[in-house]
Amino acid sequence: EEVGCVGRATRALPVVRMAKGADGEQLVLVDSGANIELQPFPSKWKGTPPKDADRITLNLAMGEGTAWQYNGITYGESMEPLMSWGKYAKNWSQTGDFNHASKHPHIKHEPTGLTVPLIWLDNLPYIKNGDLEELRLASKLPRLEAKRFQHQQTQRRPPCHEVL
Repeated sequence: EEVGCVGRATRALPVVRMAKGADGEQLVLVDSGANIELQPFPSKWKGTPPKDADRITLNLAMGEGTAWQYNGITYGESMEPLMSWGKYAKNWSQTGDFNHASKHPHIKHEPTGLTVPLIWLDNLPYIKNGDLEELRLASKLPRLEAKRFQHQQTQRRPPCHEVL
């Protein structure tokens, strides 16, 4: 009698989900296991990546995918966009409340206080694509030290418009 399984292994294809918010805006999966940001091809590429983009193969949980790295972002023609939570939390000074049962699940950029809501969809945390861009911009803002701009005569901090 034969013992064990007899069969043929096949390569699984990546599952493509393009989640949209209630307003139709593209949602980005916040992935704690990802080490890269993944975005779909921008429409201006018209399906063809720039000549100076590097073609790579991604090893995904389910199969492989072909992608292109360009300006620090990895682009896949038919892959769900994702945000690397661990990488960006560290590099962009972010904290978050990922509790599904929370009244206000969110990601917060600590230096500026910018807070964007998490959207739970099919038991996965997402943010809007526009919110990802806001977090990216906030991470690039210079940090001003208020003590450096203390007014000499009154020992008060001047209003922002006086500093700028």
